[in-house]
Amino acid sequence: GITGLLIAQGLKKADIPCVVFGKEPPEGRPRDWSVSLHWSYSMLTELLTDDLLELFKSTQVDPSYHTSENDVLPVWNAETGEPMFAYRISRTKLRRLCLAGIDIHYCKRLSELSMSEGGEEVTAKFEDGTKCAGSAVVGSDGAKSVVRTFLVGEEQSVVQPIPFEAYMTNARYSVEDAKILPITRPYIPADSGGTLSSYQYPAQDVRDPEDPTTWEFMIMFSRPVKQGAPSTPDVDHLTEAKQLAAQCSDPFRTAWTNLPKRKTIWYTPLSYWEPIPWDNRGGRVTLGGDAAHAMTFHRGQGLNHAINDAWCYVTRFKEYVKGRKSLAEAMNEYDHELREWGREEVRASLQNTQMLHSWEECHNSPLFTRGLAKKQE
Repeated sequence: GITGLLIAQGLKKADIPCVVFGKEPPEGRPRDWSVSLHWSYSMLTELLTDDLLELFKSTQVDPSYHTSENDVLPVWNAETGEPMFAYRISRTKLRRLCLAGIDIHYCKRLSELSMSEGGEEVTAKFEDGTKCAGSAVVGSDGAKSVVRTFLVGEEQSVVQPIPFEAYMTNARYSVEDAKILPITRPYIPADSGGTLSSYQYPAQDVRDPEDPTTWEFMIMFSRPVKQGAPSTPDVDHLTEAKQLAAQCSDPFRTAWTNLPKRKTIWYTPLSYWEPIPWDNRGGRVTLGGDAAHAMTFHRGQGLNHAINDAWCYVTRFKEYVKGRKSLAEAMNEYDHELREWGREEVRASLQNTQMLHSWEECHNSPLFTRGLAKKQE
């Protein structure tokens, strides 16, 4: 994932050797989505080398677009009070950028971790039977993290489901349809039959700014789960989505009702995991990204958290390498920081998800009151 790749880039920039093992194939996932980058941009500049930063603009959903001070969401710098830029980034493009120069092994699904007898080495074993030993491991292996299970046990590692579900797909449209869909607006609440559903429809990939038929959109909505409603195949999810969108005005209606009949819809029941204390084995095993704080997506903070985790981990690890702190001291500080703010962000995101699906509570939600800014200390 992005967190692990950014950690690798930061360590590489500091001349600290590392290896990345990813469960994805070289081409990545079939599903793609766009993400918002705002308060963590300065951290990103410290993780990436200058040559990669020069290519950063190419990771935008529309590489030809110049993001300026006019491109702001309700986000403010907590120290200066100034509005911050909001970049709209393609996850696939950013992943491709972060792969540059990294020693990475693909299609490696972690099965277990073990410590050496003296506790000075960690061995990762993968489902294909291969192994790798190192001085430290950071697990950024997603919301259902194997590394997290190793640290806190299977029972406490399980994500907590909530009664909300999300529907998502990537789509292109005719010239007429594409022109009514805003390219960069990320979140639009929409009332559908008395139940508030949170819609998104930002552009995912603008290959030719002059040709709307080349614009690929990420369209998504979430809604409360009906009591006792069974999970159904993709074709039924598409039908459900079209029926719900048909009750709305444009652009919601057009974005969904004009999808092809056999369009694949990715259906996701929402869940979260709030960080708890873990034994980091003397600083040799810890977590990052969704593995450390799996949260719902309605505040648009995923990429910023990934960058923040990576920056904090690399910063602490460099203190250890330079002899300023022991590995245990450095990682204990990282873990404490991660859990403290991660716990608050998980709770804020959960609250936001619940409130955005109620007109009565929507305007009091963290997205409306705090925007996309990082939680203030």
